[in-house]
Amino acid sequence: MNRCACTPSWPGQPGPPRRPSATCYAAWPSLGSPGPGPPHGNSFPERGPSAFSDSRSDIAAAVAFAREHERIDPGRVLLWGNSLGGAHVITVAASDPRIAAVVAQIPFNGFPKKVEGRSTGDTLKLLGAILWDALRGRLGVRPYYIPMVGHPGELAVTASPEAEQHIQALTGGQNTLWRKTVAPRGLLRMMRYHPAESAARLSCPLLVCVAAEDRETPLENSRELADRAPHGELVVHPGTHFTFYTNPEFRDRVVADQIDFYRRTSASV
Repeated sequence: MNRCACTPSWPGQPGPPRRPSATCYAAWPSLGSPGPGPPHGNSFPERGPSAFSDSRSDIAAAVAFAREHERIDPGRVLLWGNSLGGAHVITVAASDPRIAAVVAQIPFNGFPKKVEGRSTGDTLKLLGAILWDALRGRLGVRPYYIPMVGHPGELAVTASPEAEQHIQALTGGQNTLWRKTVAPRGLLRMMRYHPAESAARLSCPLLVCVAAEDRETPLENSRELADRAPHGELVVHPGTHFTFYTNPEFRDRVVADQIDFYRRTSASV
């Protein structure tokens, strides 16, 4: 489910004619890779450090594609990102002063020092898996895959009952061809990734939407993005990281807030 796309928004309201905007959205990380054949993990952990720059290049390419469309105002391109994608759209926009506005939903801003519910032993097991997989990468041998999600106490990137519920919500409880495993070597790069430095260089408005009980991208981490952005706004919603995925009514309220933000900011462009 690594995804980067661009959706044009054609005018549908009365008023003076304006060239419409386009919203480019990004969502990382994925559950795995589809299709038959050998199992593959999440693209950014398997490919390692290059995948970070590749992901941001994909977003920049989507922006460039939108700007080439004759019906799109090149100065009214909006970015939307979720989780790690939220970090990426901030980073891309910091280098593109023509971006009109950015929404970062439950964005990544560095790993928390302590993950609630994960014991020291569980953390050490995960670190061991990361280092072992990184060594295997240097030796050019098959990656050491671990589950993306698991139950508390299991070796997984995210180990909580709610994470499994999130997967069930995405798949509808049906069997899929997605392999929910990752090659954890890419997490080393994430440890050094701090998009707050990019947020401080944004020239456009930024809306950061977070969850008050988020354990994966904690409020205190995400708040820094809005605080450091020159035109940053922070909206704190009740719930957890996975409430954004699993609660349709909650999601509708969040989307309404984000659309209102886009309308307010793009109207002034």
